[in-house]
Amino acid sequence: MRYLLAIFLMAPVSDCFSQCVLASYPFYGTAIDTTGNNFDGLTLGPTSSTDCSGKADSSYLFDGIDDYIQLNSDNAIITTSEFSIHVKAKINGPGGGADGSLPLFSQRDDVTTSGQSIINLFAENASGNIQFNVRGSTSSNGDKLFYPTPTDNDWHCYTGTLGSDDTLRLYLDGIEVAKMESTQTGDFFTSIDHVEIGRHSYSNVLGNGLFNGSIDDVVIYNCAINPGTICCDSNVSSSITNDCLESLTMPYVFTPNQDGINELFLPSSVLSNCILTEVSIYNRWGQLVHKGSNNAWDGRTSAGEMVPEGTYFYVIVVNGTYYKGSLTLLR
Repeated sequence: MRYLLAIFLMAPVSDCFSQCVLASYPFYGTAIDTTGNNFDGLTLGPTSSTDCSGKADSSYLFDGIDDYIQLNSDNAIITTSEFSIHVKAKINGPGGGADGSLPLFSQRDDVTTSGQSIINLFAENASGNIQFNVRGSTSSNGDKLFYPTPTDNDWHCYTGTLGSDDTLRLYLDGIEVAKMESTQTGDFFTSIDHVEIGRHSYSNVLGNGLFNGSIDDVVIYNCAINPGTICCDSNVSSSITNDCLESLTMPYVFTPNQDGINELFLPSSVLSNCILTEVSIYNRWGQLVHKGSNNAWDGRTSAGEMVPEGTYFYVIVVNGTYYKGSLTLLR
């Protein structure tokens, strides 16, 4: 069989500030948290779709009717007073639910009265604006930032941060568009009922807002990302300029058929400072079939069983940052 290699640029699960990534969802056919912190998601309706670079099975398509992803069994993920939420998304049409909003991420109490923790990020609220709002567990009123939602139906990056300086910031495509001094007290994780991507639920109504479009690369940080480290390009392949990444050699087809040729999926780099420490392989249903620290995969499960031919998805760790892609196994 032929040995096919590609020197190509991969989309990072976390483009920057990898040291404070709390949860990361690259959506390569599954809603698993790839950080190893086990804040995994349960996909309830969304279907795998293409991302902004056209790569298949690298985002989730939400129908705006009842699709959403439940995170961490509705238990709080953000438990710090400093955090960031970074989401890449493409709006296809009006949001669903009673509010008609387009929620990206929500961690909140079901109750709307004062003193109930809330963290919400919307691509569009009922008034046609991007919205980032928070409310602390002992605050009477929440803080809200707004900015007009783009109307081009293209991919955009939406980021909300709360820093140690008590400043709430909203970014669109890496550019700060709104900020305010936060007035919140208490914490943001007391009595949480809903932790969701693509759905906003409260007051005993599941789905007051439902996202209509594609969502990809949801990353949650336990730090506030500053303007110089928020990275987002709609063209993923052109946004990665790091020499280490550009030097990676990635087989996109391999043939573990015991003929002694092309037996391993083995990422490698010609640069000595590019350290690959982990390779995880998932099947099309998002099930982990292999995880190893020696960077090579021989087409078998961790239990030693041969997997069938088909498309698989990998997550590799390079210098502490997670990257994703797909490969084809032939026998």
